[in-house]
Amino acid sequence: MKKITVSDLKKMTSAELVNQDVLKRRAISGVSTDSRAVKKNDLFFALKGEEFDAHDFIDSVVKAEAVAIVVHREWAKNNDKYFRTFPCLFVIVNDTTIAFGELARIYRRKFDIPVIAIGGSNGKTTTKEMVNAVLRTKYNVLSTEGNLNNHIGVPQTLFRLTSKHDVAVVEIGTNHFGELKYLCSIAEPTHGLITNIGKEHLEFFGDEDGVAREELELFNYLNSHRAVAFVNSDDRYLKAGAARLKKQVIYGIFSNADIRAKKVQVDERGQSAFEITWQKKKFLLKVKLRVPGMHNVTNALAASAVGLQLRVKPKKIAKALKDFSSASKRMEVLTNDGITILNDTYNSNPDSVIVALKTLSSFTTIGKKIVVLGDMRELGDASKREHTNIGVIVSEMKFDHLFTFGPFSKYTSEAFGVSAKHFESKEELAMELKKILKRGDVVLVKGSRGMKMEDVVNQLIVANGQSTMKDKH
Repeated sequence: MKKITVSDLKKMTSAELVNQDVLKRRAISGVSTDSRAVKKNDLFFALKGEEFDAHDFIDSVVKAEAVAIVVHREWAKNNDKYFRTFPCLFVIVNDTTIAFGELARIYRRKFDIPVIAIGGSNGKTTTKEMVNAVLRTKYNVLSTEGNLNNHIGVPQTLFRLTSKHDVAVVEIGTNHFGELKYLCSIAEPTHGLITNIGKEHLEFFGDEDGVAREELELFNYLNSHRAVAFVNSDDRYLKAGAARLKKQVIYGIFSNADIRAKKVQVDERGQSAFEITWQKKKFLLKVKLRVPGMHNVTNALAASAVGLQLRVKPKKIAKALKDFSSASKRMEVLTNDGITILNDTYNSNPDSVIVALKTLSSFTTIGKKIVVLGDMRELGDASKREHTNIGVIVSEMKFDHLFTFGPFSKYTSEAFGVSAKHFESKEELAMELKKILKRGDVVLVKGSRGMKMEDVVNQLIVANGQSTMKDKH
């Protein structure tokens, strides 16, 4: 990593340094928030949450030879004589979490490179991975690991920047008003895209208008800093929100966009082939995806738009998208004993469930199409209504079976009708599911993160790769 200096540390709000001469002898080589993973010469932030306090592990951090530790002022006051004897620099601040973000911003400013922020209600991680895959064909890219997209994850990503990186792709997420504005102030993106606006975290945002207000903070930041926004013009909220943008690249399938997908064809496994046109260069690019679902055409368009803007060759874009495969639990296609499992268990909300159902519907199969759903969480007062609505949609789409788990998913089963089955445990659900599955069947499994519906998937496929299901033909 690039050098973090005493001057950098002093820039954090109300920072007081104790034993600062330590940095004359030892340089900071990394930044950590996990006391179990601290390495020699790391800078450690003692973060404090509702259920944990890293200050309790200061002794082990010192033993691991951290060069510097950032602590709360209250802790320092209560342990004044104790910590001053340690052979490392202590930085005393009012709030270590806020200081963590402040230093991440200070560190990010050491790099004059494109920083691309990716937000949105659904598909952030898949789009981020597609953008990463496209840009990697030309650049050394730093990308968010997994979905570390909050006020802790974004700084962690930025602290991984080194002089070898040409571009950073940073996922940003939110479930409360004000979070995206804060994350933008830390990452200071030069480019950004919002995948879509949907019914996410309605418990906190109220409705889609509230979601849009929060997600569009990314566009607000980009506009105020004359940075480039990539706009999905098929989304009515994003199209409206982009009207005032000074710098924008527009992509879409159904609208008149700068970068557009045409002649989309879907095969028997839900995989799409299509052509991308770019008005600016008047060229045509043919793309074939391995990942299923029409939503991934839009995700691929977003990645193409970023790649073209950053001058990646079209042929390299096409190859990167062709070779792209889904991340774990994100519309991950698993096959076992002739049965196809769509493992979309990472998270769930009403819009992402509908997208998943459409993806299942796009599969051509000789067997049954089965839907397994867990609760969609954080919907607040809309929970009963939205779960009921999903049951109606599943019924209208004529799927063969619906299995549900979770207190709110009971409304989904009731709306589907008498042939749906609701379970009080995932073990019972999986056991019943195995009884009806045969070769040629396709089963979709989905639910919010807290429901851990991957447990159902894991019970269908044992560790040695052999199915627990018997062939019933």
